[in-house]
Amino acid sequence: MKKRYFYWCLIIIGVIVPFGAFAQTIKIPDPNFKKKLIVLGIDLNGDGEIQLAEAQKATKLSLDQAGISSLVGIKSFTDLKELSFWNNQVQVLDLEGMKNLENIFGYNNQIQRVNLKGLINLKNLYIHQNQISVIDFTGLQKLEDINMLQNAVSKVSISNLPKLVRIEFQKNRLTEFKVTGCPAVKLIRLAENQLTKLDFSKFKDLEELSLRDNPLVELDIYGLRKLKELDCSYTLLTNVNMSGTVSLGRMEW
Repeated sequence: MKKRYFYWCLIIIGVIVPFGAFAQTIKIPDPNFKKKLIVLGIDLNGDGEIQLAEAQKATKLSLDQAGISSLVGIKSFTDLKELSFWNNQVQVLDLEGMKNLENIFGYNNQIQRVNLKGLINLKNLYIHQNQISVIDFTGLQKLEDINMLQNAVSKVSISNLPKLVRIEFQKNRLTEFKVTGCPAVKLIRLAENQLTKLDFSKFKDLEELSLRDNPLVELDIYGLRKLKELDCSYTLLTNVNMSGTVSLGRMEW
């Protein structure tokens, strides 16, 4: 009798433990986030919950226009390469450690805080039309495109991003713009800010520059041979040294 009891205990343990290891339920406080995941078919076993193993199978999530206010639980999607959640009410974007993420589309939310630490494969960041005042791009070595139009950023400091091509910070509160070690930049848009002095002479691959509606009094674009478009209308500039801008075809003053 004792042997039979011991035998059945081993069977029960052998079944329950592996199942328990598989069925780690992810805590998702926002009901709209959870509902959208279920609609997308992430709940593979149909139990109304999102398990860790289910989340780890997803490589792309489209959570757009779903009434989501919190993305708590998103970090369990460890293999995610693309995250889209535009037109929601998300206030905090904490994606720290999601090293496989390549594309983020989070525009038209209410984002105030951002954490992108460890996103070593991120290429495209579109988080325009939010309420972000501070953001750190450190370590985003593969970043190519930044779109932060219409936020609340006052200072931009970007360094050592060798693949960065596009920078957009129109309609922010910029008083300071510092970018170094980013030799591939071709487009910079900083219209409608509070910038007064800017030096772009080191951006040798720059092709398009928009500075419209800034209180600019000093601008250095000397030697930008690839510059094709320049907009510095509605500024306080009275004189700019255009020497070397041999490709300039469109200019607004």
